[in-house]
Amino acid sequence: MSFAYPAFLGFLAILAIPVIIHLFNFKKYKRIFFSDIRFLKEIREKTKKQSQLKYWIILTCRLLAFLFLVFAFAQPYSGNTTTALPNQATLIYIDNSFSMEALGKNGSLLDVAKDKARDLVKSSNESAKFQVLTNDFAPNAQRLCSKEEALEIIETISVSPLSRTAEEILSREKEIIKNYTDVSFNTIHISDFQKSFFGYDKAVYSQQLNLLPLQSQTSSNISIDSVWFNNPLHIKNGLENFYFKATNHNTTETKSITLQLKLNNQQKAVTTITIPPSTSVDSSFSYTNTQQGIIQGQLILNDEQVQFDDVFYFTYKIQPNIKIGCISNFKQNKDTLNYPVKNIFVNDSYYHFKSYTLQNLDFGELKTKDLIVLNQLDELSSGLQEEIKNHVSTGGQVCIIPSVMADINSYNGLLSSLGLGQFSQKDTTRIPSAKPDLDDAFYSGIFEKKINEMDVPQIKLHFPLISSNQSLLHNVLNLKNGDPLL
Repeated sequence: MSFAYPAFLGFLAILAIPVIIHLFNFKKYKRIFFSDIRFLKEIREKTKKQSQLKYWIILTCRLLAFLFLVFAFAQPYSGNTTTALPNQATLIYIDNSFSMEALGKNGSLLDVAKDKARDLVKSSNESAKFQVLTNDFAPNAQRLCSKEEALEIIETISVSPLSRTAEEILSREKEIIKNYTDVSFNTIHISDFQKSFFGYDKAVYSQQLNLLPLQSQTSSNISIDSVWFNNPLHIKNGLENFYFKATNHNTTETKSITLQLKLNNQQKAVTTITIPPSTSVDSSFSYTNTQQGIIQGQLILNDEQVQFDDVFYFTYKIQPNIKIGCISNFKQNKDTLNYPVKNIFVNDSYYHFKSYTLQNLDFGELKTKDLIVLNQLDELSSGLQEEIKNHVSTGGQVCIIPSVMADINSYNGLLSSLGLGQFSQKDTTRIPSAKPDLDDAFYSGIFEKKINEMDVPQIKLHFPLISSNQSLLHNVLNLKNGDPLL
């Protein structure tokens, strides 16, 4: 016979209590004087043996009562049966995301969560097993640990930049639990349960799950929502326009919020903004890029309430030059055919332009280019298509200018693999171009001033582009009939 909780067997020592009561008769006799004892003669006298039998029966009942009570807590089971009581373990998830830095009544929410986890572990028996899980998904959370080990792991937990959804956490726990088929888990989640990260109503779980929510003292907060550039090309000594969105989560207006912009740990600009209650505002910085290479940026918000979302990190790259490779049809002179494309970049030393034909094309050299121009090729070979796909998948750019005699099938093979749709048969109808949107970032720096009246060209031939997912496309120039031209 085995016991699920053998520690309770120590209480068998209380069996000595009824034995002591039996051996020592603590009853005190009191002498009472009667004037006449004739009424007592009717009482039937009990023999000494009968009295002893009564005492033994009472003692046995008392011992059995205490014995069964101790066994009930120790939970005995047979060790050689397949229906034995399964082992039990407790899986504790502690949310250590940035939001847990918010202050509660007894310090930061993370400290409160760790205290509650310690209390759970300390209140268990010495043979209990645990697993402690955080957003880091650390390797030590893959195995069961003892009471002492669990307390050590809890002590080392610190804030992590990682945030997990309920589905991710429960999926991870499911992977852990399936490694212990003979163990019954009791799962406890300790978190502030941010709405943006947790969705237990959509999660599926089969184990016993207990949620222990924590509440911060204040919900007042100002956060940086997002940052962006209006120009994807970053050039040394070029003017940069940096935009950001900040959100006021308070019910009152927040005035004179200071924001600092740092690039490579050097302060670049400072500004102040005022945000109405429960509103987001857009603002911007303008500065000149004085360095090249990887630029590590920080937008820092001065908010004394909740600080985990006060710094927005971003990076961008300033290359020393842009390498362009232009591929034309080998049947024609490459310099003559590529001249209109080359003429766009020839006056700027920042761009390194090189022409190729299909006959002298070097795929190894092509991999070093930032932009590949397919200039009026009649057909795209399978090898060239694969090279272009790999180039785009590694962050490269491609410009496709189809030939009048283009093989639509080969072009559509490449376009489909890039998710850009397909060309339909060429349209020879004369259609004027629509007026371009000069506010588009594509035209930044092209025109010295906005032109209200603009002569647009007539297009004699074009290949209509058909795409099932227009959200992936950004048309910078259209025809009057709505077909994309560029």
